[in-house]
Amino acid sequence: IVAMAVVSSYSWAGFPYDNLCLDESMSEATEYIGTWTVESRANVRVTNVEVTNTTGVYGIATRIFSDEGVVAFPALSEFQPNGDEWMTKDQELVVDIYGFTSLLVIAFVLVSFIRGYYKSIMSLFRGTYKEVGKDQGQNFSNVTSISTYLPQVNSNIFSYPLLPYKTEHIDKQLYDWQDPDKPFSYYDLTLDAEELLEGVDIKSKVVFSQTYHFPPTTLQD
Repeated sequence: IVAMAVVSSYSWAGFPYDNLCLDESMSEATEYIGTWTVESRANVRVTNVEVTNTTGVYGIATRIFSDEGVVAFPALSEFQPNGDEWMTKDQELVVDIYGFTSLLVIAFVLVSFIRGYYKSIMSLFRGTYKEVGKDQGQNFSNVTSISTYLPQVNSNIFSYPLLPYKTEHIDKQLYDWQDPDKPFSYYDLTLDAEELLEGVDIKSKVVFSQTYHFPPTTLQD
């Protein structure tokens, strides 16, 4: 996009690409007044040209857009060499529009790259999480089909998963299963460990998952 914008602006500025400009500093070329025969290189076409004292004198236009010999940017009509202007008024308007547009395109692309690099660098130092969805105004604790992630150990011996954490402070509604015959404490592995390792302080050892439940004190209507 940037290349197309810049090339388009210079393409309009370079029209008509003949490198000829009317030299107003010379009113007439007396040494060329008369009738001249112009032949093509292959002598295919012969043309008689008559030069009078009213015939305009043209010089070579360098189309360099700068008096210092360098190409100016952006391509604007005001950068035409003094005395060698070749653009018409309509062409100057179009060139200025394309020139400023190319400048805006470059600025937009540059800002986009800087913004992308900035976000990439900042993501290394802070989180970039953004929530998806919208608050439906419904309390999680009021949902009848709650399915909370809780550590579980599947066993081929027991019909239900074993629980490697204290179950005494976990609300029953947080489970997505329930044994109709036994309480959740029956599957509590910490109770088994305390019985098997009687006399050993296992509370100071991080051997089981630390799971807590903080039920809401008030519910929003």
